[in-house]
Amino acid sequence: MNLNNFEEYIGDLIVYRGEHYYLNKYVKQINQTKNGDYKATVSGSKKYTVKVKLDQANNIIASACTCPYDFGDICKHEVAVFFELRDQNTIESVEEPELKDLLQKLPKQKLIDFLIDQTNKNPELELELRLNFGPKEDEIFASRALIKEYIESATDNGFVSYNDAWDAVYGAELVLEKMLNYLDSDETKTIILLGEMILAEMTDLIGYCDDSGGAIGGVIDQAIENMAYATAQTTAHLSTKEKLEIVQLLVKASQHERYQGWSDWQLALLKICLPLCDVADCRTLLENELEKLSNEAKPNRYLLKEIKLLQAELIKKYDSDEQTQRFLAENIAIPEIREQIILQHFEQKDYQQALELCVDGEKLDHDYAGLVSRWKNYRYQAYEQLNDLENQKSLGMSLLLAGDYDYFGKLKKLHEKDQWPAVLDYITENIDQTGYRNHVYLQILKAENLTDKLLTFCKNNPSMVSELYPDLMTEYPEQVKEIFIHSIRSIAEHSSNRKEYRGVCKIIRTFNKATDHENTAKIIKELEQRYHRKPAFLDELSKIRIS
Repeated sequence: MNLNNFEEYIGDLIVYRGEHYYLNKYVKQINQTKNGDYKATVSGSKKYTVKVKLDQANNIIASACTCPYDFGDICKHEVAVFFELRDQNTIESVEEPELKDLLQKLPKQKLIDFLIDQTNKNPELELELRLNFGPKEDEIFASRALIKEYIESATDNGFVSYNDAWDAVYGAELVLEKMLNYLDSDETKTIILLGEMILAEMTDLIGYCDDSGGAIGGVIDQAIENMAYATAQTTAHLSTKEKLEIVQLLVKASQHERYQGWSDWQLALLKICLPLCDVADCRTLLENELEKLSNEAKPNRYLLKEIKLLQAELIKKYDSDEQTQRFLAENIAIPEIREQIILQHFEQKDYQQALELCVDGEKLDHDYAGLVSRWKNYRYQAYEQLNDLENQKSLGMSLLLAGDYDYFGKLKKLHEKDQWPAVLDYITENIDQTGYRNHVYLQILKAENLTDKLLTFCKNNPSMVSELYPDLMTEYPEQVKEIFIHSIRSIAEHSSNRKEYRGVCKIIRTFNKATDHENTAKIIKELEQRYHRKPAFLDELSKIRIS
């Protein structure tokens, strides 16, 4: 990745946000610490440090940021610095000692005085210090205060924007790290208290935060995972009293009104109780809560299903096989339970009974396409075990035409060689060639080398040429070139912002790989002349390297 074209290797959304930071001068300071190493400060709702290492050809060897973003390799702060590095001609060179060496030379009292001074200016730092080094009895209080401090600092007029969501959850991420330190210890109750507190604060936050980036959801999922691990791994170290205290805490937490509308998290809290239900009072408490929720949830198909599955897990874990089978049979209308029973029949080689349950499932769930497909897949497996070739052919064709490519190979094996051309014609004429299912049609054309049909599809869907050209260039180079040019012209005509201009340039770069460079130069020149009043488009076109 080079400074001249780094945008090609990073998602458009991150590039857009990084460019916004750069254009609004969020990159406050940038220095060259030693040859090829750069250090920058990027502001926003908080200040972050970005480090970048370049080689002599301005290739980006490495980069890192102190922000908590972990949904990709590069964050918006790094992108902002890339833009700044590319556009600055001279960057001040500064020699910096290693921070560790600098701190080790300080007298202890001077370091203490400095930290006290910094905590007066930055309450979050004090809370982080108390979280990591304070007495244990202050831990829950310090953790909650830390989470709230970060949320409040990221809140503007009662709302946390998309750009500030990661800053808002940073305090919770610090507490998650603290939880990890306890996972292999006997501190199960501490883990539960910390996890439940994170879950409560994050669930409240989601009501006034744009979490479309998944910052809050990711923290909640990790907190639940940590709590579940703790109860599953450390039950042997807990007394009966401790187990009951934890179950009481979790059940009470799940009853809070904040979880109305967030049933997955409500039930996750209850599921964490399962390993503790070897104690009779714990099990009774959980069973009563599940029964109450079941009665309240009867109009809600999804919630009722999840409750029944949790009840089934509880019975399977602690009761006899006979009791488990009775419960499963009573709740066979729930798809996941029907599936469990079907799989049991497969294990027992009772394929006819499995087949009947599949047929019943298709009738019962006829309004749910995904479930019908699931039962058909199991029905096909039953036909395979019963060596029923005709039903395999019929059902396999139905599933393939509905968009399941796995059945293409199965059907080919089921038909004689002289029968296959007619079957293939039927498939290509009847399979859905539009929308999201077109990939199945294309896979079949490629597998059977039906390049004439592939070319026709590409002509009818010119936006697909970047994907299809490798399979067409050998036989149809001129036609592919024409489709590329038509696609580039069409998309350029409807483009009106830098993101869309980059999309046009991306196709041109692919065109450059597919054909000779002269053709690429011609289309670029044509676009430069036609759109000479669009400087942003001209700028993006100038970045294309023809070689």
